[in-house]
Amino acid sequence: MGERAAGPHAELPVRAVRARLGPLVQRVAQGEGPIGITSDGAPDGALVSEQQAEAAGLVPVASWGAREARDQWADVRRLAAQTGPQLITHREGGRAVLVDAAGAAAAAGGVPLLPFDVLETGPGGRVMADGRPVPPGTYVVPGGGRLVVNAEEEEG
Repeated sequence: MGERAAGPHAELPVRAVRARLGPLVQRVAQGEGPIGITSDGAPDGALVSEQQAEAAGLVPVASWGAREARDQWADVRRLAAQTGPQLITHREGGRAVLVDAAGAAAAAGGVPLLPFDVLETGPGGRVMADGRPVPPGTYVVPGGGRLVVNAEEEEG
């Protein structure tokens, strides 16, 4: 697939990102990101700034040098999808965070990601994620959808 690299929201195929990982980390670190990553034309993740990741509640769980990440690109992408965001650093000081597709949606919208295995309505209509109450707010959920949890209405 081709690339759409005009403007601050470039989209590049997986192989193109791997081939130019160091310079792309620098671009994101300098505010020229995020860089969307596609696989067979479908969204697969993104390189986002540390600020975007933080605003979406995405905390890197591992750190890689750009060269190491490029050499182990398939593993780094798999880990981003399975265990969480991966911080990638460039030798010239730039830093970017590799996130999966849901993390990319969260970072793009500036809203937190709500990971869960089971989402249900608990006592009193309260939204529960894996048995924990979800505070009112807007969230990105796995798969990239949005969930809006409204405040409970007081009875009176």
